[in-house]
Amino acid sequence: MKRAEIEKLFDGKLAEGVEVKEIIDAIMKINGDDVNLAKESASKVSNESIDELKAQAIAEALKPYEKGGEKYFDTEAYQKVLDENKAYKERETKQARTSAVEKLLKDGKFDTRVLSLLSKAVDDYQPKWNENNEIENAPEILKALQSNYPDFVVTETDGGFKPATPPAKGKADAEVDAFVAGFKKG
Repeated sequence: MKRAEIEKLFDGKLAEGVEVKEIIDAIMKINGDDVNLAKESASKVSNESIDELKAQAIAEALKPYEKGGEKYFDTEAYQKVLDENKAYKERETKQARTSAVEKLLKDGKFDTRVLSLLSKAVDDYQPKWNENNEIENAPEILKALQSNYPDFVVTETDGGFKPATPPAKGKADAEVDAFVAGFKKG
């Protein structure tokens, strides 16, 4: 509503002694107050509705990730799987390295009865491992072990003492055989 429109409405129809300007100012003030109140209300409703729409959009976007949703992600279960995988890889690595140490010691012709003892000694020589869990500095470690533990290196492959000539059967053997035969009879 504009001032000129109101003046046209009152043109010549007012009683004497009443000024049109005062009436128009009063009407304009009331109208202005109504407009300002409507603006505040509209702004408030508009901000509330925007916030509500944002909340709905966020809830809708997060729905697949809630428990039971198609994209649900359980962080505790995921961490448990990661821990189990890490433990499995550590076991696999330990087992592969133990096998590599045993192979090193067998290749070095160490007695099989002392392999577990010497496998602990290998760590003292600081083995360098590659990504395939093989010892890169194996020849140096093997040489050091053989020089530091020569008593554990097997030098005879046929096992035991081999005399040059077998003993000849003599009178003593016959006496022993007769003695043993006496026990067998009875």
